[in-house]
Amino acid sequence: VLTDSNALALRYYLGSAHYRSVLDYNEGVIQEAEAAIERITSFLERAGRKLSDNKALKGPSGSTSLPKKFIEAMNDDLNMPSALAVLHETVRAGNTALDAENMNEAAEAYFAVLGIVNVLNINPLDSIWQSKGSADEALSALDNLVQSLIEQRKLARDNKDFETSDRIRDQLKIAGITLEDEAGSTNWSLGA
Repeated sequence: VLTDSNALALRYYLGSAHYRSVLDYNEGVIQEAEAAIERITSFLERAGRKLSDNKALKGPSGSTSLPKKFIEAMNDDLNMPSALAVLHETVRAGNTALDAENMNEAAEAYFAVLGIVNVLNINPLDSIWQSKGSADEALSALDNLVQSLIEQRKLARDNKDFETSDRIRDQLKIAGITLEDEAGSTNWSLGA
């Protein structure tokens, strides 16, 4: 199952080599990419908190927040390994600046990292990479909906309105939900 977080890690991994190079896939590459994304995420979240607390979070002073070395790497025939190295150097420098409470350098690194991850479309804080809810939450919502329809069906059956009762059962069946009536209760399951 491909989740939002490892989809981002996969994108990171696939973009980590020069486009003319061969990617060597092994079992650990996605975990390595996830760890790299986690370092980026941690820095962005930490810097965002600390800089907003210190009122130092304002946009870049120059026309761009992209580091010169990153621009050079991208202009060098899309040299992604070098571009990602600049990203990680900037994250390290930003963390060092935060540790030293040098908010100006931290802000500079923060906006540089944001610029890089946005250019590469690997910003872990971007809504496209954020989970829309877990499978458990979706199943819980579905259960609430089906239980409500089961209650409506039970009420219809108690009132001898079998047409409504059958219509609810048939609508659930069309949706792939099977009802099983037992003594005093009705259970449901997905599938035929």
